[in-house]
Amino acid sequence: MPGAKRRLALLCLLLAGCAGPVVPQRSPQIQAQDTDLGRTVTAAIRVLDATAFRTVTATAWEGRVLLTGAVVKPEQRQRAEHAAAALTGPDQLQDEIQLTEADGLERFLPDSPREHALKARLTANYDVRVVNGVAYLLGHAATAQDAEAAKETLLAEPGVKWVVPALIPIPGLQAP
Repeated sequence: MPGAKRRLALLCLLLAGCAGPVVPQRSPQIQAQDTDLGRTVTAAIRVLDATAFRTVTATAWEGRVLLTGAVVKPEQRQRAEHAAAALTGPDQLQDEIQLTEADGLERFLPDSPREHALKARLTANYDVRVVNGVAYLLGHAATAQDAEAAKETLLAEPGVKWVVPALIPIPGLQAP
C-alpha cells in the first residue's frame, strides 16, 4: 500500500503542474487594505491642491497603485506622482494622469456607473477604472487568453474607446 500512496501523491503533483498558473484570490482583508490605500493616496494628493487635483484618483490592487485623472500642468502630474510614490514606493505605482486644459478636467472624473456595470461582467480577479472612455484593467489573468477576454469584455461596453492593462504578472505566465 505505501507504493500506491506514493504513486497517488506523484500523480497529484504531476496534475497540479499541468494545471497552469494559479490565479491568486484577494482576501477580503487585502481588498479592504487596497481600498484604504487608494483613499489614502487620493487624499494625500488632494491635500497638495484640492482644485488642481480634483479629478486625480488612486485605485489599488494588492498594494500596486494606479493613478488616473487629469491635471493642467506637467509639474502637477509630477507632484501627484511623488506624493503617491512616497506612500507606495515608485515600483508600486502606475501613473496614467493625463494633461488637459482647465475647462476639460471634468471629463477625467471616474465613470462610476460604467465601472459598476463592467465589474459585474468581470471575474473576481479583476477590477476596472473608467476615465474619459479609457478602461484601466487591474488584477491577475491566469492566461494571456483570459486577459484578452477581459479586454474584449471592456471594449464591448458602449463608451469605452480603449483598454489599458494594469495587470500584475503571475510567475510562469507570459505577459498579455
